[in-house]
Amino acid sequence: MQVKPRILITTQGWYYLFVVLFIVGGAIMREVNMLVILSGMLFGPLLLHWRLTISSLENLSFRRKFNNPTMAGVETRMEILLENHHRRWGSWFVQVHDRIRKVNQDSTAAASEIQLAVPFVFGSSVAKIPFTWDIAQRGIYEMGPLYIESRFPFGLVRARRTLRERESIIVCPQLGRLTPQWRRVIESDHHGLSGSFSRQGRSEGDYYAMRKWRSGDSTRWIHWRTTARLGELMVRQYEQQRDRAVGIVLDLSELTAEIPNADLNQQNHHAVVIEIAVSMVATIVNDLCSRNGSHFSLTIAGTSASHFSATPSQNVTRAVLESLAVVNPGNGEALRDSFQWLSHEGQQGMTVVIVSTRSKQQAITQLDQINNSATNVTQQDWSLQDALWIDCQNHLEVDRYFQPFEATNTTSAEQTPQQHDGQGDALEQPALSHVEAEISLATEEASH
Repeated sequence: MQVKPRILITTQGWYYLFVVLFIVGGAIMREVNMLVILSGMLFGPLLLHWRLTISSLENLSFRRKFNNPTMAGVETRMEILLENHHRRWGSWFVQVHDRIRKVNQDSTAAASEIQLAVPFVFGSSVAKIPFTWDIAQRGIYEMGPLYIESRFPFGLVRARRTLRERESIIVCPQLGRLTPQWRRVIESDHHGLSGSFSRQGRSEGDYYAMRKWRSGDSTRWIHWRTTARLGELMVRQYEQQRDRAVGIVLDLSELTAEIPNADLNQQNHHAVVIEIAVSMVATIVNDLCSRNGSHFSLTIAGTSASHFSATPSQNVTRAVLESLAVVNPGNGEALRDSFQWLSHEGQQGMTVVIVSTRSKQQAITQLDQINNSATNVTQQDWSLQDALWIDCQNHLEVDRYFQPFEATNTTSAEQTPQQHDGQGDALEQPALSHVEAEISLATEEASH
């Protein structure tokens, strides 16, 4: 809800008012008529300023426009839309202020502030104020309050109008790149549950080319028109399509569960390892959802266990990425629930990949201490030894299958808003960044 403009006197306005009151006092004490006339002339611009600032904001409505969700490490484009409902009069030099802060963070952490200036908004038009920002960390961010203000024309009085509703934006994990070695793992039969592939479609696959007939070919494959034209039997050749089932386990454990009394450097390094593991799983899911004939089962062992089992689609990709945006590491015990779920939901011929922030031996040791759960998993026809275990603490093992993003500043950088034309400057502090610059406007006629 947009509230009515609020009037505030600026510092310069107080100085101006003090001078006017001083002159009024001297005129009364000295009974000088010229000073009384002068004080009245000085009050006039102040009253005019007060009226102009109110009228310039009364006819303005404003809102945000952005894509939700977005992705960490990628420039996020956003627009502030200012609509002037007055038919003729425009609004001069309107300042736009907004804030963004990470949710579920220390309440004392400062929010990043966005400041933009609009030189002029024409009557009966919409001014679009585009800018971009870089958000380094995944998570949920809260935006607001958004408000506009104007000090035009003299800077003595400031009118402010606030949009009280706050909006949330989901920042998904940054995607990396899978290596050819990963492709070979997916196409092999050496990981996870034993079984066979299933072919899809009523034919043997997608049409590939024509070739001569060979003994053993089905008569249904004969292309009679080509056969009649060439005078010999020609058959359609198909590319075989196979349904690939993939099971993915994301194991996120806290560092304190592995290394008690860890120092700050170890904690920062482990935070980077967690982000690499989350990014790798996000990249795997995104890759599987871009392929046909794949079915994946994903289980995430963080503070609690969450599961996904679906045929790839854009909606599934979005749901998984949004879940990975807010996942946090746990004490490691949720891995038992993930293994048990995968044992019951696993399909025949499934390739199982475990992406973890700890070594395989550390995980097995902890599972053995929890009701002998590692043995229970083996009894469910799911062999932990057959799965591909990727320890994200070992960068050589990660590089074999995945090329992650640059994670050097992941633990400290928050977000840096930038003007769309690159002229805005940001402060060095990662927790509080400002942009102050006049930007070019794109206006278009808007009907009431």
